[in-house]
Amino acid sequence: ESILPSLDIFSINVAHDRCGRLVWYVNLGQTDLRAFMDQQPRETIRMFVWVAHMLFLDEGAQTRGLVVIDDMDYISFYKYMTMLPIQVGLSVDRFLLSVTPVKTKNVVLMHRAPWARTAYSLLSWFLTKKMKKRVTMIDTGQEVELLNQIVGGPDYIPRDFGSGAGRIESDLIATDHLGDIR
Repeated sequence: ESILPSLDIFSINVAHDRCGRLVWYVNLGQTDLRAFMDQQPRETIRMFVWVAHMLFLDEGAQTRGLVVIDDMDYISFYKYMTMLPIQVGLSVDRFLLSVTPVKTKNVVLMHRAPWARTAYSLLSWFLTKKMKKRVTMIDTGQEVELLNQIVGGPDYIPRDFGSGAGRIESDLIATDHLGDIR
């Protein structure tokens, strides 16, 4: 069975940045949330486990770390909290947090809705200085400049991500693992 249908629903890309770190781009704005919520929970978990294993086995991720960049597309609190069934969300969360052998160097959130800004400002009180340094909040209008700064320029950003200023046509999932069929 292929995970391609799930990958097509959930807009993710994987690439290396200028430093050789693995970058996992999550694009909620281009995710078909209705189809994502309608697919079988088993398929969602399979996709996340498959992608996570690919991330874990990547040499760049193992030696230089991982960067996660999430374009939240101003998603509403309700949609964000209900896009994964509770059991699927807990399973994915448990899996990613408990068995992740890759050091996350930076988590970048952009196009955040007001609820996400408030949630992070409350959560940040409990983060260590080291953790705070690994979280980057990009405000509207700074996307191109800060993304270029974080990953090393448009040659390391997917073409359809965020503002669309990237130049990557295909990602590591498609070229290295699915035979560029995406």
